[in-house]
Order: sequence, then structure tokens, then C-alpha cells
Amino acid sequence: MQISFVISQELEQEESEEELGSTKITKVSCKGFKSFQRRTSIPFYEGLTAIVGENGNGKSNILDALSFVFGRRSSRLRAEKLEQLIFNGGESRKEADFAHCTVYLDNSSGIFDEFLEEKDEEEQDEITIGRKVTRAGSSMYKFMGTNCKRSFLERVAEKANIDPEGYHFVRQGKVTEIVEQSDTERREVIDELSGVKEFDEKKEESEEELTEVQED
Repeated sequence: MQISFVISQELEQEESEEELGSTKITKVSCKGFKSFQRRTSIPFYEGLTAIVGENGNGKSNILDALSFVFGRRSSRLRAEKLEQLIFNGGESRKEADFAHCTVYLDNSSGIFDEFLEEKDEEEQDEITIGRKVTRAGSSMYKFMGTNCKRSFLERVAEKANIDPEGYHFVRQGKVTEIVEQSDTERREVIDELSGVKEFDEKKEESEEELTEVQED
């Protein structure tokens, strides 16, 4: 049996040293994506931190679906091109025409209200972001079921403090790598997760600018 550690369930966001609230991924829904031929919804109940199962039962595809929605390139999703993410059929199952994944985010704190207002949507306790690709190679991003620009979803992800290239979604094997790291390397991971690394980088940048001003 193998284990895929998947989600940091609580995703806190701070801005200008004021805590705006927190959000969490409540569900992911897939249709035609990799092994998910039919529409399949996976709820993320309170306290979920890992998805466990035997080899070949689709654990990694759930993680790929999350990463796919948040804009990861096909090369980072174990595919050479986006079309290869579409369900390719089987002995008794027809291939899909498209792959569509939707991620549901908790908005009970109102953290995403500004985006709902921007898109003329009513305030809700839950928002959805999604992505769809077709066999023709087209890729569409969606907010509340409506097409939007990728940059818009990137703003939503930033607000939620979700970084698909960071440590919110951790693949099996990565955990072992972290455990086997030196204390210094592991501290760097913790600093990145906690936001200390970003703070240090901004502090260093400000000190450099101050030094330049003083020299002038």
C-alpha cells in the first residue's frame, strides 16, 4: 500500500499584517480527466490531510486534478501535452471529448467576496474555480462556471495563499525527500510554508533599497 499526502487543509492568508480569514478546499469534481470518465466528486471533509490507497487506484489523479485547475503545465501533470489528460477510453468505455475539473473553495469568511463582486456574482459561502481542455487543444479557465482569464484565477489562488508549485499539494516520494533532508533544508521548507521566507525576502529587498538611498 502506498500513501499520497495531499492537502494542507487550512489555507490561511495574511495581508498587511491583518488576517483576512481562512479558506479550505471542500471538494474537487472531475469529468473526462485521466481515469475519471464519468463525473466524479471527491469531498474533502474536515481534518483531511492524506489520501490513502493501493497502487493504480487514482490517488495521484486527484492531486493532478487540483494542480490542473490551478494552472500547472502538462509536463508537471505526468503528460506531454494537455490532450493526454483527457480520458482515453477502455475496453468497454468510450473516450471522452474533453476533461473538466472544478475545485470548490470555502468562502464562509468572505475572503473571495471581492472576486464575486468583480464578476457581478452574489455573495456565497462557497466559490468554484475550474479548467477545461478539449481534444482540439483549447484550454479554458472558469470562475463560478463562467469563462475567465488565467490571471484572474491566479489572483484567487494568491488570495487563498495556494501555490500549486509549493507545498500545499505534496506527492508521495516528496514526503520521503523532506524527511531525509538536512535540518537546514527542512527549515527552509518550513519557512516557505509559514510565509517566513517571503517576509525575509521582502525585508532583504527593503534593506538593499535603503542602503542604495543612503549611499546616494
